[in-house]
Amino acid sequence: MAGEHKNDREHKHAHGGGGTSRRRLRLVLVLTIVYMLAEAIGGFMSNSLALLSDAGHMLTDVAAIALAMLALWFASRPATHQKTYGYYRMEILAALANGAALVVISLFILLEALQRIRAPEPVRGLEVAI
Repeated sequence: MAGEHKNDREHKHAHGGGGTSRRRLRLVLVLTIVYMLAEAIGGFMSNSLALLSDAGHMLTDVAAIALAMLALWFASRPATHQKTYGYYRMEILAALANGAALVVISLFILLEALQRIRAPEPVRGLEVAI
C-alpha cells in the first residue's frame, strides 16, 4: 500500500536502564565507604597523613556518588508548572557541592602537612603496610 512502511526488524534494546544504574551506584557507594573507612582507620592507627588524605579524598567520592544518586532521583521526577525544566539543575548543584568539599578537605590536608613539616611525627610502617 502506498504511504505505509513496514519494518521487519524488531526494536529490542531497553530504554532508561535507571534501575541497573542505581543498583550499580549503590554497590559502588557501599564499596567506596568500606575502603574509605579502612583507610581512615589505618591512617589513624599508623599516623599516616597519606592514608588519611586518601580517605578524605574517598569521602568526597562517597559524597559525589551519593549526590549523583540523589540527582538521578530528582532528575527522574516530572516537570511541573513551577519547574518547567524539572530537576535537572540538581546535577549542577551536586557538582558544586562536591567541588566545595574537595577544596575544604584539601585545606585541612595542607594545614596538617604544614604542622607535620614543623614537627614531624613518626609513621608506623607495619600498620601502613597492613
